[in-house]
Amino acid sequence: VSGEWGLGILGGQAYATMNDLRAAPETLDFAGPAGIWQTRQPLLRLTKSLADGMITEVSIETPENVSYTNAEKRTRWPDLAAAGTWLIGGEYLKHLRLAGLARDLRAEGANGSTDSALGWAVTGSAKLGLPFLDARDSFKFALHYGDGYGTQIKGGPKEAAFDAGNLDLETIGIFGTYGGIQHFWSDRFRSNLVYGHVNADNPGFVKGNTLDNTQYVATDLIWNPYKTVTLGAEYLWGRRENKDGE
Repeated sequence: VSGEWGLGILGGQAYATMNDLRAAPETLDFAGPAGIWQTRQPLLRLTKSLADGMITEVSIETPENVSYTNAEKRTRWPDLAAAGTWLIGGEYLKHLRLAGLARDLRAEGANGSTDSALGWAVTGSAKLGLPFLDARDSFKFALHYGDGYGTQIKGGPKEAAFDAGNLDLETIGIFGTYGGIQHFWSDRFRSNLVYGHVNADNPGFVKGNTLDNTQYVATDLIWNPYKTVTLGAEYLWGRRENKDGE
């Protein structure tokens, strides 16, 4: 839904507002790199176009996509997300985006006790042009940081862990980043080099086999023999390290 005031309303199943699709690197692996905001989920989003290429977005999104260690989810309020995008369109700087997320995390432990915690995240992303290589070449990247949003990203930890001793729900802190360079060899051939990383700050009481960090690398060669046909080959490498070092 849109109108003459530059307003848009989206309701239904869509990529989460925290996901900057303009800064998503290209991979043949549909899931994309570790750290990328991966969820498509029910949401209601309001978009407003401003002057000078500015776009603002505010949304409420399902609270159901959570997972805890030693606890069952007990959802209450929807997630709240907001983002601002500046479509610069320059030779070197194409666009910038900032987004934030707030979540009401609530869980019930094995003994029936409940506790809640605040989940939150901030992320910045951008697309840069690389005209010194080719006018079509680009570098896309994003960084994010926060607590309690692990299942929203690829290769992330759970949202939180329940401490049965203190009857507390402790969120798991996250730092994540991903990015990719795209180079056009010709009108029909291009390649991507993509990297992703997630690091989890786990509470001290969780088990040693709990995820600590993940890394991801992809490189490919893509061919368009015709405009509507895409063929390619891609090499993928990944690594997961647990809290105990395995």
